[in-house]
Amino acid sequence: MSPSGSTILTALILTTLAGLATTIGSIAGFFYRRPGPRYMAFTLGFSAGVMVLISFMELLKKGIESIGFVPAYISFFSGIVVMFVIDMLLPHTYILESTKRDDRLRRATFMVALGICIHNFPEGMATLATSLNDRGVGIALAIAIAIHNIPEGIAVSVPVYALTGSARKAFLWSFLSGVSEPLG
Repeated sequence: MSPSGSTILTALILTTLAGLATTIGSIAGFFYRRPGPRYMAFTLGFSAGVMVLISFMELLKKGIESIGFVPAYISFFSGIVVMFVIDMLLPHTYILESTKRDDRLRRATFMVALGICIHNFPEGMATLATSLNDRGVGIALAIAIAIHNIPEGIAVSVPVYALTGSARKAFLWSFLSGVSEPLG
């Protein structure tokens, strides 16, 4: 049985609202005229912390249900160790340590925005498919993804605002990173 027109419309609306929650996060970029390194570190650290918390609380729970407590924790913490080793072994310079700060920040900002666009695309497919199958589960998933997308909006808008000083550009980039979700 194919879904009705109202079911499809509801699924599209849920997917769009979840994706555009990135624009809520973009508001954080507007608190300072010229965000300095401390503000950038705080907002980006907050964004990363929220996303790690979601991973820890939701994904780890699902892993425990799927493969068991000990294997899930071993896998989770092995991933942390692997990321730490990669960070230590690969040569890199942090953006704020570089003399070419603006060029490096511009590239990093573009890559973060592109990464979030790519990341949001399958989230849109998942939200739509889930909403078409079960409206209640679709609403719950859309809310969870919307909450998760707010720090993504911060991660995009704060560096754009720091580079350009334009709230409009920061909002636009954040908006565009969220638009990929309903496109998915």
